[in-house]
Amino acid sequence: MGQNLHLTKAQKISVSQAVLPGFALVLDVRSPAEWAVGHIPGSVNLPLLDDQERHLIGILYKNEGPAAAIDQGYRYFEPKEQTLANQLLSLPKDRPLVIACARGGMRSQVMTGFAERIGCAALQLEGGYKAYRGFCLQLFETHNFKNLVVLHGSTGVGKTLVIKGLNNAIDLEGYAGHRGSMFGGVGLEEKSQKNFEGLLVQRLLEVDWSRPVFIEGESRKVGRVSLPPKLFEAMCASRQILLTAPLKIRVERTRFEYIDRQPQCVPQIRELVARLYQDLGHQRTAELLAWFDEGQYDSCFGAILTEYYDKKYDHTLNRMTFEAQMDTSDLLAVVALLEGWA
Repeated sequence: MGQNLHLTKAQKISVSQAVLPGFALVLDVRSPAEWAVGHIPGSVNLPLLDDQERHLIGILYKNEGPAAAIDQGYRYFEPKEQTLANQLLSLPKDRPLVIACARGGMRSQVMTGFAERIGCAALQLEGGYKAYRGFCLQLFETHNFKNLVVLHGSTGVGKTLVIKGLNNAIDLEGYAGHRGSMFGGVGLEEKSQKNFEGLLVQRLLEVDWSRPVFIEGESRKVGRVSLPPKLFEAMCASRQILLTAPLKIRVERTRFEYIDRQPQCVPQIRELVARLYQDLGHQRTAELLAWFDEGQYDSCFGAILTEYYDKKYDHTLNRMTFEAQMDTSDLLAVVALLEGWA
């Protein structure tokens, strides 16, 4: 198809336009390793160069200059043309196709030109993923996060279940891939900081800020990712609601989440229980493990909730002032009540 695709004049689109909810399908042509570290939520990865090819092109560019690197890039590209064409033509056509690379440079320019030549209309993302990251960071700094309502409560009351049931809510733990507790990473894939922030930005653009926006109370970190400072400050200054539930229900929800719903993770959970000796002592931890091994999960989790989680977090809750307190024994009733919150 020729070696002049990098000279084509591609029609560009700004990040602010491309990330409008539901507006575009983003095709990310960076290497798989680049994409894994951070990408626009919902984007499709169709690498122009694989990780090894990108590495070698970088060395060639450094040692012999851009012309040699471009020539080698086309040698890598040409055998893939038919496969890439088939993949491009199979993409959904219900939204504009936006092609992105690292900085809105040669890789996205080549793929955009190639797409146009095979009859697939495409736009080039101006500034690439780097510009997208700048957009995210600027939004965190400039957004006023008005109308936040923060849900608090002891472990097992169902805060996340309520958040997931609400239409106008931000699920921080879902975006982080971590529940923010000792068992928080069990059965989940933790996100990188960049991917967490991308998912958060996507949701910030989706929710209706003229209404209450519900969010779960968290510390500055959820697992290994950090909340944007302005968001954390806004959460601390916003309206607070306390969710409660009887211990029996908290135990049942904890057991369902970690045992019933994902039995394949039982060995991992046992390892985490064994680490409690640092807080509960060796003798009490041995008793917990005995219950765990005998399948007496309610006894085990009941003790962990009251002797570990509650003691760890109750002092924080006791210092706070709450606008309302709600018993989550009936989750649907609480969700319905909050949906009408003003």
